[in-house]
Amino acid sequence: MPPTSPQNRRTGSGASGASPFVLKKQIHQDELWGWFASTATGLIVLAIFWLLLSSQPIHIPSLAVLAIVSVGAGGFYFGVRFLAYWATWVRQSRSRQPSGGLQPGAHGELPRNGFLFVVSAPGVASILMFGILLLWGLGRAPEFGLAVSVVAGVSVQDISVFLNLWPLDSGYWVRQTSRGLDVLKLVERG
Repeated sequence: MPPTSPQNRRTGSGASGASPFVLKKQIHQDELWGWFASTATGLIVLAIFWLLLSSQPIHIPSLAVLAIVSVGAGGFYFGVRFLAYWATWVRQSRSRQPSGGLQPGAHGELPRNGFLFVVSAPGVASILMFGILLLWGLGRAPEFGLAVSVVAGVSVQDISVFLNLWPLDSGYWVRQTSRGLDVLKLVERG
């Protein structure tokens, strides 16, 4: 019997080896390029804020304040992403009954639209948060520019994922792996 192509092999890591999915496509993400793009984006945004604020005398915050702002901005972004993933996964697992003992989403798979929500929710929440901070008049503080640059840097990977998944049909499922994304098709059992 000829080996199955990677485009049509079943994915799964259960004891039986069975899975309700067929692998259709893999989207590889280069870690080095992702790290470089994220860092470069963060530095460019930080430089733009520095140029905009350089005409006015500003106080220089302490290193502890800068570290807290950086960790807080990144924590907010990834916290929203985690909550979006958890809410999407719980909603999906409740709406689909297992067929033949196999639960779609049991290994972290999400429908394409749910995955798009997960990668876009942190960016939208960050834009809303920064808009509120601007309305409060905190947009001229150096801490604000640092927080925006941190969020811009960490969102580069999610923007890339969004652009890769947007053209796909809504019937696909997506699982994030250490090497990138697995695009899956659910095998309906009769």
